[in-house]
Amino acid sequence: MTGVFDSGIGGLSAFLALSRALPHTDLLYYADTAHLPLGEKSEGEICALVLQALDFFSRKGVSRVFLACGTASAIALKKCKEKFSFPIDGIVETGCNAAANASKNGRIAVIATPATVASHAYASGVHALRPAAWVTELACPALVAAAEACDPSAVKRTLSPLLDSDADTLVLGCTHFPLLRQAIGETLPTMTLIDPAALAADALVPLLKEEAHEKGTRALFTTGDPHLFATHAQAALGFRLPLEGITKL
Repeated sequence: MTGVFDSGIGGLSAFLALSRALPHTDLLYYADTAHLPLGEKSEGEICALVLQALDFFSRKGVSRVFLACGTASAIALKKCKEKFSFPIDGIVETGCNAAANASKNGRIAVIATPATVASHAYASGVHALRPAAWVTELACPALVAAAEACDPSAVKRTLSPLLDSDADTLVLGCTHFPLLRQAIGETLPTMTLIDPAALAADALVPLLKEEAHEKGTRALFTTGDPHLFATHAQAALGFRLPLEGITKL
């Protein structure tokens, strides 16, 4: 059984990709919507909330956890690995690898939550792979709310600091941001967009196929309002999650 964590609906795209690729693997999704926006909290608060989610997964008997959340991956991954014995996968390393390989001119932009930007996890990761790279990081808290509400109107204004950038690669460092991919691509049409969560989910598939003997059950949990979670998920994904399949924690 594999647990997938995100602060809201952003990680659902990765969860659904895993669901389609792994029909016989049991998957749990934990959406910590009661504590949105995670990326505007302190490092201590973020770690406490992510560890709380992993405690939940542990009680459910998971064998692996995927942090489909940029903030959790940047801030809490190390602490999580110190506390839990099962494998825990994040998205930052995958995003750094993809950006370092994709950039033609060595100039990379990263958009993420304030906490992720403050950690410089992406800049450090890219520089470890490509020391001469130029990396700029932009905190975009408004885009988390925009993605949850499926409202792309804030994208151009929020990304205006990057309009004159000569970066050729843009890392979507929060899993909410791919939900705004079309608007982001239209605002920054010359940049190659990197979706770390989708790439990390793809990399997990061959590892999780070893659990193909499971029943393929799906369960979704939220710390907030299940109705609101389902409504936002429908707007973002294009179909409604069955409300009876969402449990409030």
